[in-house]
Amino acid sequence: MRRFPVTVRSALATTVVAGGLWLLGGSVSKAQLNFTLANSSPHVPVGTTFQFFATLTNTDPNNSISLDSDSFTYTDPNATSNFTDNFANTPLTLNPSGQSGDSWTGDLFDVTVPANYVPGTVYTGSYTINFTDNGVSSSVTQNFSVTVVSKASTPELSSLLGLGLLVAGGVWSYRRHRRYEVVED
Repeated sequence: MRRFPVTVRSALATTVVAGGLWLLGGSVSKAQLNFTLANSSPHVPVGTTFQFFATLTNTDPNNSISLDSDSFTYTDPNATSNFTDNFANTPLTLNPSGQSGDSWTGDLFDVTVPANYVPGTVYTGSYTINFTDNGVSSSVTQNFSVTVVSKASTPELSSLLGLGLLVAGGVWSYRRHRRYEVVED
């Protein structure tokens, strides 16, 4: 009788056990939560706040998923004051896939870029959601980055007022000059 090496026997045994569980209705799959950020690498002007919108979707057709907790890392030296965690806005659970309430989309966290930050600087981080699916605890993580850019220049109100007066004066002068030309003919 020919004997297979130990590694082949282990692989065959694992396949047989997994197949048997599948046939008996057991589950060998991992917890199933999709976590996507709408924009994971925004360019954020100095002096503004960017809202990171996320979608959380339960892809398990049989079980609800409990959203337990979250954690994050962020390389900004002022992360405690520039990072706003909105995990409390997520639902406590997501219904099984295919049912109403199987996903959530919303503002998961915000990052503020102070006015004194240097344009071109890139800050990186990760956001992790801990959850339970059918009694199995797991987590999903998304990486993100924030690139600091210059604030778009917008004219000040006094500049717009001055420009408006200049244009109005030009129109008035043009009409006045045209009126005298018409009268002389």
